[in-house]
Amino acid sequence: MSNIKDKLFNASQKIIRAVFHGAPNLFTAPDINRQLAAFDYRFQQKERYLPVIAKMSYEVNFQLEITYSYIELAGTVLYDGPATTVTVETNVEDSWFGAGIWVKKKLVTYDTDGADHLISGAVFEDGTSMSAADHYVISDWGFCYGNWTTSGNPYDVEWFGVPKGAEVVAVPIVSKNPDQGGWERADNFLPPGLPLMAEIQRNIDKGDAVAFEQSQYTVDVKSSGNPPYTANLEGSLVITKNRMGVVFTFSGTLWWNPNNTVVNYGATYTVHRDVGKPAFSEETFFWIKDIIYNTVNKGVTIQAGTYILQDGSNNDKGYIEATVALNQDALEVIISRDAVGSETMNVGRQVSVTFQIVFLATK
Repeated sequence: MSNIKDKLFNASQKIIRAVFHGAPNLFTAPDINRQLAAFDYRFQQKERYLPVIAKMSYEVNFQLEITYSYIELAGTVLYDGPATTVTVETNVEDSWFGAGIWVKKKLVTYDTDGADHLISGAVFEDGTSMSAADHYVISDWGFCYGNWTTSGNPYDVEWFGVPKGAEVVAVPIVSKNPDQGGWERADNFLPPGLPLMAEIQRNIDKGDAVAFEQSQYTVDVKSSGNPPYTANLEGSLVITKNRMGVVFTFSGTLWWNPNNTVVNYGATYTVHRDVGKPAFSEETFFWIKDIIYNTVNKGVTIQAGTYILQDGSNNDKGYIEATVALNQDALEVIISRDAVGSETMNVGRQVSVTFQIVFLATK
């Protein structure tokens, strides 16, 4: 009988699994090897979407520094030892880059294996051995750097630092440089023993944090009304910006001294770009004003509270109104009082003022 022809695995043949039969049917190595190749192919397809098991950290500067003490990939432990730091050269001008793991494979046969034949060969209890199955093993591995190609295909990645004869089998680190500056990371590795669902939940939490990431700016407000508007405004204004919009929160006091000349009392504070703590960036300040500009009347007025002032025979009542609006491109906070009935003249009075005004982003 001549030799049985080998059968190489071909995914396009759509073979799901082999069914072996007993005698007089043949139980052949080509059928077994093809079935094992099919299993290996299916495992690799799934492992492409699984994170690398690793104790790893990294820093992105003008290059990528990776520190690791354990790396497990595709059922093999690539490294388990003291913490080691490697530097991967990158091009920080790229908007996206990834750190990949490359491996080299070699075939270990009975003749090329060691004398103990721990990998390839059948070893008998009496210490003798003979040829058996050969095995592919990972002979070398390392990190490489990749970025998008200019082919126009969003799935094409060009890898750098991959030795000849090696292939990239995993991408544990992905880093993106957003237009606003700074690096956004999509880690594709997790520590040993951490279930995949825990990593999924962690990424969901990370996504929520990004979606609702906010910046806060504190403004010390102190403003006096122009004569004869004898009113003073003092307090703290917190401006909170996130992707949903902007919130103005104020806590302070309004003082006024009514006289027979003035009917409405109030004080205006103009918010400038450099008054925030921290200072507003030009982009953020424009974004805040743009949101207010897109409201119906280019601002919002709310009733910030009511007051009753009792002092002897005085019994003054009224409302405090708060406005955040644009006035010829100036961002203004206006606090005023609206008295109910008569008001005792020439007696200074002070009321606490708290309010919160929300502007939702519409575009």
